Amino acid sequence: MEISLNKALVDRFEEAVERRYKSDKETVRAMRTLLARYEQGDLAADLVGILGRQEEERQTPTQRTRKGRPGTLRSKVIEACESQPEKQWTTREMVAHLEGTGFPVSEQTARSVSACLWKLSREKKLLVVHQGTGSRPSVYRWKCEEGDPKGPEAAA
Repeated sequence: MEISLNKALVDRFEEAVERRYKSDKETVRAMRTLLARYEQGDLAADLVGILGRQEEERQTPTQRTRKGRPGTLRSKVIEACESQPEKQWTTREMVAHLEGTGFPVSEQTARSVSACLWKLSREKKLLVVHQGTGSRPSVYRWKCEEGDPKGPEAAA
């Protein structure tokens, strides 16, 4: 097999090397970011999320829809509500609770929590104690399953 060396071939080779170099540099940057997050202890939530997804794959579809994927906002909201079924929650209280548990909270989190609480109420998992209007927020409470000893009805 004869290979003729010409300018076009050398140019293509140079482009391929540059693409590979750029890809390798991006990989190294990602590794440095990962290392920095590991050293700061910021990887715990990601690892919990990864391990949670593995656990979710072992669950039945019914178990998955009840709790949501482990490590997600939905699963954390459900976990908080289940752990304190008698507590009445507003969006602000839930965001403060999530911050206190170390869940990553951003500027978008309040809107996401509000939407999550609303969806859970539509799914009949939360009771709307007070429908929000104007500057008054909606208030929610966990709706325990019938016969659940943790429910507020059992405490009464």
